[in-house]
Amino acid sequence: SMKHFTYINDETIRFGLKAIKWIWDGPIEAIKNGRKEWKYVSLEDFITRAGRDVINKKSLEALILSGSLDDFWERGQLFKGIETIIRYSRAGEKKSLTNQIGLFDHIEDSNNLELEKVPAFSFEEAIKWEKLVIGFPISGHPLDGLSRYIEKRCQNAKILKMWFDEIEKLPEKDKSRTTIIQSVGYVKDVRKVMTKTWGNMVFLYCESFEYDFEVTIFPKDYDKFKDKLE
Repeated sequence: SMKHFTYINDETIRFGLKAIKWIWDGPIEAIKNGRKEWKYVSLEDFITRAGRDVINKKSLEALILSGSLDDFWERGQLFKGIETIIRYSRAGEKKSLTNQIGLFDHIEDSNNLELEKVPAFSFEEAIKWEKLVIGFPISGHPLDGLSRYIEKRCQNAKILKMWFDEIEKLPEKDKSRTTIIQSVGYVKDVRKVMTKTWGNMVFLYCESFEYDFEVTIFPKDYDKFKDKLE
């Protein structure tokens, strides 16, 4: 990736590093400059050539959680090993500056980076973090694998989608027509507010495969169903 989105061909646009949260101009330039001659071939290579501007907690978090370093290591291990990566980088810088040769530096693999073995990110964790740092999930849709279940549970969902798509074209009498619809989605955001009468009211922002929708929970329903809502 370059700093901004890059046109590759009519079917491909390469994602821009600037669009990743917590990545600023300094780290972006360091990443670009480090790979001028050839691409990064390993995590150790990336750490050594990208340098201090990139190998810090915030930049590493952004690169790992967005999937930018997936070719080098599993995300869960990378995320857990951020402090180890930073120490490895600082030790390499110190050795380079002082030109010191350690007693055991000649031993094969002595300079290999070792990260703690931890469970890999689940699909849900991966897309949650992608949404945080990129704005949307790229590893898949949160409801992937549930299409048959959703199809069975939905009622009149096609009417709902048509209503969203055609609302401006519908006659006024059809806009006010009542239809019972059952839809399945996942809650991507919750906003809780207090009314003037000190009741609790909740707005749920939900996403299905083909549309987003908002659910309003009024105070009387909130009090009745608050345990289930949690």
